[in-house]
Amino acid sequence: MSLATAVQEAIWLKQLNEDFWPESSAVPIVVYCDKKSAIRISDSESYHQRSKHIDVRHHFIKERIADKQVLVKYQRSQDMTADILTKGLHRPKHEAFSVAMGLRSGENVGRNADMRSA
Repeated sequence: MSLATAVQEAIWLKQLNEDFWPESSAVPIVVYCDKKSAIRISDSESYHQRSKHIDVRHHFIKERIADKQVLVKYQRSQDMTADILTKGLHRPKHEAFSVAMGLRSGENVGRNADMRSA
């Protein structure tokens, strides 16, 4: 269940962030998921026989949501910005996701470094 792994990593990042900025502890971290069924299970109060195999992870996520540490939101698969880090994308999508993440071209890196050292 990749949502459980994402929530674990998000909690770790949240704790690291709180070490530097303790006032940020009240703000939940948002985890985006493209599986509506996983979100439904994590928000659900009921027990389902079919989800028995993910019970421990399911409860971990539910506890983090209940504690207001994590907020799980749906995002369509084709809009997942993190895909730039995990998939080979066509140029238009790669460029759009790069802009969304605040990444820039490295063309001028060498020139800027030379100017700073002068």
